Amino acid sequence: GGAQAVDYARDPVAFITDHIQRNELGGKFVLMPHQAEILRTAFAFDKKSGRLPYDTIVLSASKKSGKTALNAALTLWFAFTQEPPNELLVVANDLEQAQGRVFKACVGMLQHNPTLRASAEITGKVIRLSNGTSILPLAADYSGAAGSNHGLVSFDELWGFTLESARRIWAELTPVPTRR
Repeated sequence: GGAQAVDYARDPVAFITDHIQRNELGGKFVLMPHQAEILRTAFAFDKKSGRLPYDTIVLSASKKSGKTALNAALTLWFAFTQEPPNELLVVANDLEQAQGRVFKACVGMLQHNPTLRASAEITGKVIRLSNGTSILPLAADYSGAAGSNHGLVSFDELWGFTLESARRIWAELTPVPTRR
């Protein structure tokens, strides 16, 4: 028998391992065993419904533990494999932070990983993939998020979402029930 094809849409660890071998700075990128275990648990699709077991996942870890890189790698997996065309949002306390952390890490990973780079166009504040999916950074005080049909929202530095406007965007960007 031959090798079985990997179902990247159902296996974020395989996708990240095979396609994200360089981090946002061009250095070697490898998932830590505990990170792989977290992803396998949090993104274990139900075999009958095809839905994910959780609609909200919070990852908390100490400083400099790889949260941003993991977030970016997972965002790219989702962008390349889940319900294209899709809209993914990276939200932080302000636009500078939204563009400067997870979104910037996504851009860097795309630039340093040739199997992904060929399918991505980075223009200003938007990443567009050849499958029609886009990744956009948003500030927590952004009021234009109402009515979006996003597939994934990634909140960076959620502990700092203390203003009423930040709480409103959290409520506005709840998971869309018609999506997996």
